[in-house]
Amino acid sequence: MARKRNVSAVWLSVLAVLPLRGADEAFDKRVDDAIDRGVAWLLERMEKDGWVNANPLGTTSIEIYALSKSDVSLDHPKMKEGLERITGKLQVGHTYSVALCAMALDAVLHQMEMDQALLSGRGFAEIRPSKPIWDRMKACASWLVDKRVQGKGAWNYNGEQNRYDNSNSQFAVLGLGVAAKRGIPISPEVWMEIADHFIADQQADGPPAPAKPVFRRDTGLVGRKGTTGVKEKDPQQFSPEGDAKVRAWSYQDPKGGPTATMSCAGLSSLLIAREYLLRAPGACPPEKLKKIDQGIRDGYAWVTQVKGGMNFGGWHFYGLYSLEKVGDLGNVEKFDDWDWYRWAAENIIASQKPDGRWATDNDVNKARYETAFALLVLNRATDLLSFTRKLFLSGPGSSGGQEAGGDLIYVPRLDAQVSVRRILRKLRFSPTKGVMRLAEDIVKVYPMGREGDLVTPLLGLFGSPYKGIQSLAVDLLTELTGVRAQTPDAYKDWLAKWTELTAIVNSKDASAAPKLREYLKTIESLKLRMKVVDGLRVLRVRDAIGDLIDQLSVDDPDYRSRVYDAIAYLADKYLPFNTKGSKAERERQIEAWRAWWEREEKAGK
Repeated sequence: MARKRNVSAVWLSVLAVLPLRGADEAFDKRVDDAIDRGVAWLLERMEKDGWVNANPLGTTSIEIYALSKSDVSLDHPKMKEGLERITGKLQVGHTYSVALCAMALDAVLHQMEMDQALLSGRGFAEIRPSKPIWDRMKACASWLVDKRVQGKGAWNYNGEQNRYDNSNSQFAVLGLGVAAKRGIPISPEVWMEIADHFIADQQADGPPAPAKPVFRRDTGLVGRKGTTGVKEKDPQQFSPEGDAKVRAWSYQDPKGGPTATMSCAGLSSLLIAREYLLRAPGACPPEKLKKIDQGIRDGYAWVTQVKGGMNFGGWHFYGLYSLEKVGDLGNVEKFDDWDWYRWAAENIIASQKPDGRWATDNDVNKARYETAFALLVLNRATDLLSFTRKLFLSGPGSSGGQEAGGDLIYVPRLDAQVSVRRILRKLRFSPTKGVMRLAEDIVKVYPMGREGDLVTPLLGLFGSPYKGIQSLAVDLLTELTGVRAQTPDAYKDWLAKWTELTAIVNSKDASAAPKLREYLKTIESLKLRMKVVDGLRVLRVRDAIGDLIDQLSVDDPDYRSRVYDAIAYLADKYLPFNTKGSKAERERQIEAWRAWWEREEKAGK
């Protein structure tokens, strides 16, 4: 049976997002634009070249994983085909491939759960996976457990016992982590072996240095300390405080030279092992927990010392993916003053090729998995212990979620603020019923006077490859602008006029008064005419009162109300006008206004 989660906890800890304003909003838009271009390139290569033959389970899985996290619909033909491949057609084998398959299936389930939550408005509930998905996830977990180097908690490529490396091991631990999160039992013995391995494989010594992770708010997960602190000391609570040394990890031998990628791999693996050991009561003795925490603390000290000087060599995008695991698994916002995600994202955005891919050389197949890694980092795809790149913030917020220029809009049905840009982007790539309904909610509650802000993202829907989205775009734009057209050009014209009128209002350009009076008579869209009315009021064009009185006859109460407020302001005169009264009542009141204005004109006032 699906497990229902507390609704308020869902929006806070599962779907929470910080408000996007100013520079942060511009940064997030650049991230989304980079994701869109990367997705377009990857889908084009999949369409033209088919599936990569080398390690087919792994290469298919990482692409499905990355595209699912990038909001590409599960109904997309390549997503359907890829899901069929990784749930049955391809044989389970190869550590990287099996782990990536588990992570891809988890991402697919999360997309299904997200749509269910958006559609119902009742909160987030884990769904029962289909039999092919569930059987394959269990098979992946079983394979990973069976193929570890016995007694060592480390992995080789295909279960060979003669060697291990921390790269294979990192992926195995990540795969087991998503399996455990989905309720597939993983023995505490396995987690203990993993912890013991990465404790032993860390450098034996290093220079003293402080560990300075800056945590986000407490997520309520086991052993996680946030910036808000805790009221009572918990013996299982991780703390970065205490003596620390800069100790890192290498590819195989702790005596070998440490690398940035493997140091992130070792640290993230310890974080996962710690989490699941503490979820099994009595599985982690206090002395062992101290050793795990010391290893994590020293790993944090290494990150704090290296920071933006990390060099991932020829594994650049894999290295950034490993860094993302450290930051998001540990719930770390910054290391000292270093915003690791912004650094990684800026690095990725700057290195994107003109055609949308990411690549370190000219190998197209390699570029496909490097592009997938880049997309996973930009999407903050870690989904073992919490959900990232969130869409919601619980409740209406201090300003009702409708701040001028902000990205968050309060939707009463969800009792949550939603990121408009993310929802409309998701609609373009994943037009499920839940997302479509939420887009309709957004347009209905979008603040009056800000309609122009929403036109450009809605115009982007005309580029969606999905049937029905263009017609939905027309419906949404019609409600928003008051204009119904089948092509984007009419809405672009509307937006150009909106932009012009906004500039007039903001600049208070008195020379624009004649143009505004002409627009009041010729513009058909009432939303634009409201802007004209605002302009006449702001510029104090008293001579336009007669034109405005004529507008009181328009059959729209909201528009009549805006016009009446402008007339009363410009006239500095009170005469009654019931904007929602009967037609006969309104006509009598309009005549009274006309009679007054005629007297004013005759008097030369």
